[in-house]
Amino acid sequence: QPQRLARRLEAARFTVTCTGHNAQFLRTLAPRANVMRAYHGVDLGALTAAKVEAQSPPLVLSVGRLRAKKGFDTLIAACGILARAGRDFVCEIIGYGPEEDALRRQIEDAGLAPYVRLIGKLPHEEVIAAMRRARVFALPCRVLDDGDRDGIPNVILEAMAVETPVV
Repeated sequence: QPQRLARRLEAARFTVTCTGHNAQFLRTLAPRANVMRAYHGVDLGALTAAKVEAQSPPLVLSVGRLRAKKGFDTLIAACGILARAGRDFVCEIIGYGPEEDALRRQIEDAGLAPYVRLIGKLPHEEVIAAMRRARVFALPCRVLDDGDRDGIPNVILEAMAVETPVV
């Protein structure tokens, strides 16, 4: 639906996006549109508490709306590889959304219920606490066939701010 988006961009007084790549993409769709880039950020003051000792078994954490572009099915498949290799870990996916039922089926069908948990929506403070406990934060985003994609999700910046490795 690029034509529909182009019409909306040109009708708007201005459009703001958070990445240079997306700004260029939007300008390509609608050269006369007023497209501005404004990098977003996180409140580092709220993330200054020290990182806690990583939990055991190691926690692989992911956070986001349960949508195809987030790639949670890929993360669950990767957890299957870890489980078959005998690795000791737990993966928690915090979030909610339209892919929840499909992801639950994938976890069940692959026998990954002891390893992978869909947590649902949590308050921000609890998400940050989970990031501090995590051994790694993983978010395997992808570009969908219709071009839908993430820019730079805030959860990646937040995980980095609390010194959790990001994949």
